[in-house]
Parts: sequence; C-alpha cells; structure tokens
Amino acid sequence: MTIVDELKKCPYCAESIKREAVVCRFCRINLKTGVSIAKPEKSEPIKAKSGVMDGVRIGFGIFIVLPILLIIVVMVVFASPPSIGKSASEVSPPMTTQAMNQ
Repeated sequence: MTIVDELKKCPYCAESIKREAVVCRFCRINLKTGVSIAKPEKSEPIKAKSGVMDGVRIGFGIFIVLPILLIIVVMVVFASPPSIGKSASEVSPPMTTQAMNQ
C-alpha cells in the first residue's frame, strides 16, 4: 500500500486523514458520530505579578544601600593620609621622640 492508499478525505473539511482515523485532526469532528470535539483551551501566558515586595526591593536599593555606599566613599576620600598627592618636600618629617618630649 502506498501513502495515498492509507489516506482518506474527511467528509466535513475535505482534508486528507488516515483511513483508520476516528477523529479528524483538522476539524476535530468525530467521524462516526459527527459531533465536534472541543478544542483544547489555549492557556493564557502567565504574567509576572508585581507586588509590594518589588517596590520594597527597589526602595531598599535606592534609599538604603546607595547612601551607605556614598558615605563609605566619602569617608575613604576624607580619611586618606594628607601626604597623598604631595611632593616629598611638602611632607613634614615624622616627629622624633626628642621633639615629642619637649
């Protein structure tokens, strides 16, 4: 048997279907009873739900973490030794123990 011999036309939609088919895969009609079989429902895509926690995460990042990072950066900049960026002649020599005793 060839492929054409294994096929028949659906009496409802005229599409080629297998000879042993009970339900047409194109029009979804039961060939014995003529009753339409309900198509499977298309599920709607699941949308991401945004809630209160999304705003809390954003707020936490902007209003807490960012200021803390800025404070740390400012402290590092102002707490750096004053000799950075100065030439060797501008830096005062360290105090000796004799100068500290006076």
